[in-house]
Amino acid sequence: MVELVRERSDGRINMKIYSNSQLVSGDQTKEFSAMRSGLIDMAVGSTINWSPQVPELNLFSLPFLMPDYEAIDAITQGEAGETIFAAIKKRGVTPLAWGENGFRELSNSKRKITSLKMLKA
Repeated sequence: MVELVRERSDGRINMKIYSNSQLVSGDQTKEFSAMRSGLIDMAVGSTINWSPQVPELNLFSLPFLMPDYEAIDAITQGEAGETIFAAIKKRGVTPLAWGENGFRELSNSKRKITSLKMLKA
């Protein structure tokens, strides 16, 4: 990505990658605030991590509203997506694009869930 940005901006934009949220001590929930303050110039973040600062992003924490990728595309590319982009911009960050980082349906910190019976254990 860094090479493509440099190439497509004719060398005007040079990026350095800080992986694993290094600039915010690994706390992805602080990325959005760090962009607002100017500590971070650009980030690829998750809606779940930025939703404390942009509540509209909680829409994507309701996966039952989006049964497939076509439904997600309809939301992100339609009026709802424009409304969410406006909410992000209103908070001082300019969104550039939507990306997909998969679904998280059910998980825990103990073990892999293979059946509903395991939830009682």
